[in-house]
Amino acid sequence: TVMDVIENSDDYLTVNTTITDESDKVPQISVVQEKPPKYVLLLEISSSMTDNDDWKFINKAAQKLIRYDLPDSAQLAVVTFSKKSKVEAPLTVVRGSRSHLADIVPDKYRLNRDDDRCIICGFNTAMNDVLRDHKEGAHVILVTRGSSDSITSGDEKTIKEYAEYYQIKISTVIVQANQKAFLPIFDELALLSGGKTFVIEQKSVIRRYREVSKALSDVVSDLNKRVVLHERIVDISSSNNYSEGEFIIDASLGSDTQFGIYVEDEEDHLIKSVHFTASDGTTFGPYSRVATTFDNVNMKTVNYGLTDTPPFKDSVHLGKWNYRVEWYAMPGYQAKEAAIVISSRKKGIVANGYKIRMWTSSDGSQDIATSHHPLAVYVSLHKDGMAVLRAAVAVHTTIVTEDGAIHTEPIHLFDNGNGDPDITGNDGVYSRYVTEYPAAGRYAFTVHVDDNNNKAVVVKEDDYPRDNDCCGSDTNALVDGAEKTGSFTRVSQEAAIILDQVPNPLSVDRMPPSKVGDLQIQVLAESHMLRASWTAPGDNFDSGFVAGYKIVFARDISQLLDHWTEKQVLTNFTSQNLAGVKTSFQFHFEHFNQEFYIGLVGVDAANNSGKISNLVNIVMPETVHHGAEEHVVKDNSEEISESKPDNEWMMILALCCSFLLLALCLMCGVIYFLKFAKPKKPITVDIGVSDDLTENGSNCSDSRNTSSHRLVVDVTTLPTFTAPPDSLPESTPTYWSATQLLTEHEHRALAATYATGSLTPIKEEYLGNFDEFPLSDDYYEIADRGLTNLAYRPNNGTPVHTTNNSVASNGDSPSNSIVSVGSNLFRVMGGRGCDQDMEEEPDSPATPVRFSTAVQTIAPSAIATLRQSSDYMASIRSRNNSL
Repeated sequence: TVMDVIENSDDYLTVNTTITDESDKVPQISVVQEKPPKYVLLLEISSSMTDNDDWKFINKAAQKLIRYDLPDSAQLAVVTFSKKSKVEAPLTVVRGSRSHLADIVPDKYRLNRDDDRCIICGFNTAMNDVLRDHKEGAHVILVTRGSSDSITSGDEKTIKEYAEYYQIKISTVIVQANQKAFLPIFDELALLSGGKTFVIEQKSVIRRYREVSKALSDVVSDLNKRVVLHERIVDISSSNNYSEGEFIIDASLGSDTQFGIYVEDEEDHLIKSVHFTASDGTTFGPYSRVATTFDNVNMKTVNYGLTDTPPFKDSVHLGKWNYRVEWYAMPGYQAKEAAIVISSRKKGIVANGYKIRMWTSSDGSQDIATSHHPLAVYVSLHKDGMAVLRAAVAVHTTIVTEDGAIHTEPIHLFDNGNGDPDITGNDGVYSRYVTEYPAAGRYAFTVHVDDNNNKAVVVKEDDYPRDNDCCGSDTNALVDGAEKTGSFTRVSQEAAIILDQVPNPLSVDRMPPSKVGDLQIQVLAESHMLRASWTAPGDNFDSGFVAGYKIVFARDISQLLDHWTEKQVLTNFTSQNLAGVKTSFQFHFEHFNQEFYIGLVGVDAANNSGKISNLVNIVMPETVHHGAEEHVVKDNSEEISESKPDNEWMMILALCCSFLLLALCLMCGVIYFLKFAKPKKPITVDIGVSDDLTENGSNCSDSRNTSSHRLVVDVTTLPTFTAPPDSLPESTPTYWSATQLLTEHEHRALAATYATGSLTPIKEEYLGNFDEFPLSDDYYEIADRGLTNLAYRPNNGTPVHTTNNSVASNGDSPSNSIVSVGSNLFRVMGGRGCDQDMEEEPDSPATPVRFSTAVQTIAPSAIATLRQSSDYMASIRSRNNSL
């Protein structure tokens, strides 16, 4: 608790709580007067300061600081340096010495002729010869080129020691001579000491003058210094002879309001007349007389005459004003620039007025930005110490690189308490991520604030509810009943940081949506639904449109907090929400009477997921007790409802669709096989026989099938056999088993050996195909052994049948091997080979013969008798051989 923190502090422990004397409780009040501010203007006067006519506007800006911007109570010293340093003016009170101090600032004729510079020399002179024993609280304002040869690493260390030990502020105005990179030490010194750093770009004379002048004025601590209400740079030419604009004088200002025009030449100012129009339509002017009061700083003001008073002096005419400036035409194509600046002071005794303070998420002056860790900017806006809510706060970024300056689109900040990066809503602190990084370099931020079309309010103590439990994601301020601020505008150049590394703008989108930090969930027990509400993140953190969300849940909170654990997704949905918009979503939750933790994760179009949101603990009751009061959340959020059908019906529908699809596939398969499937072709062996043996040539198409070395017969070229001729007595072959054949042969062999009469040979499968041989006593010696016995192998060789009915072993020509069964049988039968022309043998059969696959076998015992018949042997040669 708060009391525990107080009681455990070292200060509280030193208090004697046992004293009961009432007199000891009387507070003692000590009044300490603040010391007047001390400034040391440290100017570089090297010869390079005259380049581009830079010293002219540097001198004018220094004169304006001394003559008009510093408070009367301030003390100022002027020190110049180049190769050496010199005290131009010691610490002097500004009141009564403004002109003297301003005239001490060197003109361009008193600058050094060499380009050497020694920043540490100027600091040593300021600390030892000017401030001496009164260094505490001093503010050193350095104006320099800021080049790398002006300071060493040892000098940097010494200057840092000055800032830390003596508690001095160091602010630097860097006037660049070219686009060379400047040292980061100046931003480090500003961050360390509480000062500021300004980089002046290479622009026109008027623009550079105004930037240096604003920088010098911005470092001055004066509650009553002028506040710039409006500033505009205009071009004057023959085609542009007038300029118009508007500005706002708010209720906190209006004292000594000044309409000034900064010109390049105070004599040739080209101002013809000025008109003013108040918010009620009252017109003032035209004023054609121009004052010369501020010619020493090249500023022209309106001379209202001896009797007229400035129109802004009347408090009745506060609010919005319009002006019109008419110019004398420039001759020819010449053109000049002018700066119209309206400023004012605070009216009466005001505590603080509007106070703007800006900072970034980086702790240093130099850092890097990545896709998952971009830079965040914060702006605090208060008026008289109270938070200003619903204001329009925008940050303009200027990026200084070696290739020049880049100006990006303004970033509009939020005070919505979305948690990433804005922690608490309605607390007067506006924040947002920087998601656009054109290049690496120095990022300088300028804050623009206004009343947001009269929506801004100032929240006082009475605008917070009593017993307010602050703060969580919101301060719970009663914004609708708070006091309006009225019209106002402010511009302040605040923070800067050097980013050495930034995300590549041309690479794939890797920036996720930001974390949702204000998730709230309402239990709708009657419908078993949950209603979630939150502030929408963006596509890239808090910029752009988020694509969708995932709602995750778990019973154990550690499962959701562990980054490495996969979260259980309750539901996901798409929703195009602009960053910063309040939105909500209703969904079913059917886990009853159990404690669950629920979180929300944003998803962008590139499927990048953000961090999980704050976790909400819920319990969904299974039964509803009627009469119990249900709290309803009322807001102006964009509501999204989930259209979720019953899970069981969804499952049944999915199963039915699956079965129907499977049945259709099976039916299509059956129809295909019934309609398109063909029976397999019979496996045939090409033995080289043509279907039409009347032709002289063969129809062989594959030389591989006729090779004598072919061991596997090509079954795709087997011929189709035709039916036997009508001369055959029977068309059905008879198939004999091996046992029947051997038995029959044995019987015939015995009959031929032991009985008289003629030998009855075995008939072929086609009965009546050949004649019975008559009985003969002639003895015939078969010359070609193995002709009728295919199993005969001379010299253990392979039997070979040639076209001339001779037998060769495998030692003879391999081309006529028995392996070439198809080709050799084809030749025997009178066909032509595929590789040579063959004439039909005279004894070739004239008609095709039906062959059987059965084996015709003659017993060895009958071979001798068969060989004795010459007629039988002649018929053997002229008939077809059966396999």
